[in-house]
Amino acid sequence: MRPHPGKQVIPRAEARMKIRAAVDARADADILIMARTDARAVCGFEEALARCKDFEAEGADIIFLEAPETEDEMRRFCGAMTKPCMANMVAGGKTPVLPLQKLQEVGYKLALYPVMLLSSAIAAMQATLAALCPECNLPQPPAISFAELQSVVGFPTYWERETKYQLKD
Repeated sequence: MRPHPGKQVIPRAEARMKIRAAVDARADADILIMARTDARAVCGFEEALARCKDFEAEGADIIFLEAPETEDEMRRFCGAMTKPCMANMVAGGKTPVLPLQKLQEVGYKLALYPVMLLSSAIAAMQATLAALCPECNLPQPPAISFAELQSVVGFPTYWERETKYQLKD
């Protein structure tokens, strides 16, 4: 199962203007602007990096390049930025999951682990149900895969609906 089938990104100039609008809208409020691009999956690493540089130039406070595929890409991204960079650590995702110390060494200032607790909770619930009903032969995995998590959360249904309502050329 692909993480996000049909992923698209808006044109680069439009993405830049959205960041500019967010920066302008915050005025003097104590708000951080985190700029994210998913362009790595759609347009490649170089285009994603260029978008991140645009976001920095527009005044974003934190830069998030989603799904760099190698440690080298992670290093290149962090090395090219002057603002704090954020890593998204998802076991089974495209980005290598590195220990915190290594992430700091690479240049990241923030790291998210968005599905680790959810995956662990689902695995614990499955194990508990299996213990309550031994004759049910429910699996007792130590953790669920990212594909299983997507299924439990309902991503395939979301993707079907997304496809159903997309404009056709």
